[in-house]
Amino acid sequence: MKLSVNTGFLVNRYPTPSQWAKVIGDLGVKHIQLTSDLFSPYYDDEILNDYVDEINFLKNKYNFEISSVFTGGFTRVNHFCHPDEKVRNYWLNWFKKFCKYAKELGAKRVGSHIGIISIDDNYSNRQLFQDRCVDLWKKLSIHAKKIGIKELTWEHMSIEREQGHTQDDIDRLIKAFSETIIPIKLCLDPDHGDLTSNNQKDFEPYGLLEKYLPLSSQLHLKQTSLDKRKNGTFTKTNNENGLIIADKVVKLLDKYVEENRKKDFEIILELNAREREPDDSNICKEVEESLQYWRDALNENNLKYE
Repeated sequence: MKLSVNTGFLVNRYPTPSQWAKVIGDLGVKHIQLTSDLFSPYYDDEILNDYVDEINFLKNKYNFEISSVFTGGFTRVNHFCHPDEKVRNYWLNWFKKFCKYAKELGAKRVGSHIGIISIDDNYSNRQLFQDRCVDLWKKLSIHAKKIGIKELTWEHMSIEREQGHTQDDIDRLIKAFSETIIPIKLCLDPDHGDLTSNNQKDFEPYGLLEKYLPLSSQLHLKQTSLDKRKNGTFTKTNNENGLIIADKVVKLLDKYVEENRKKDFEIILELNAREREPDDSNICKEVEESLQYWRDALNENNLKYE
């Protein structure tokens, strides 16, 4: 398995490749999930081409790989579910560009939330927007295969408009992506799920893990409060009252991820801190502590990782 960190915690704190790559090197992590907020397709090609060369040099210097790329907080937008066709087409081209540069950085997977439906459209025409969204992901998969991306991933969310908020909705989307030119797999996040659902299985983290680990290739992890209203890093203090227990999760990973999928399965710590002190100054230390917490659990369960 690949123990990885999502680079969301570096955004605006360490914006240049030379700055953030050094942090990754200091953390000693071998894999990262690079976000589009740190390596942005919004940039001109001249900037991105320079960054590709620099990042590929820094990968060797600090001994890490970019296993996947993912959208970030500043791209949590409608994209494939925007009501304007011209905007949807813009986002299709944006994702194609993201795939191109992801491949040049050595990533095999490209992922995102699936697309966010507006309040009005979700109320009046949800099915149309979901179907159109699925079609655009399939179009993207055709392009992704041509340039060498091996897999696309989508993350289930916590409210109806953002899709994948309940098990029924996740199942429907998994079925919709069952026949694609390259796999379009689930990025599983046990912190997510609709808290207003009458079915506790829609948001209970270990039930989500048991059901969807066999169908996922990535796992986003952050510590979650008992009421699932707050999340944070895996520090000793946060873990005392947190829902996510590393030993329990690792045992489920070992049980539900088949042997032939373990090598490429990504365990991704998706951590961040508010722009408040001392949180802002402590975030890198807390990411380091979180990584060690998961390394200890993996080692104690004899689950191989890199």
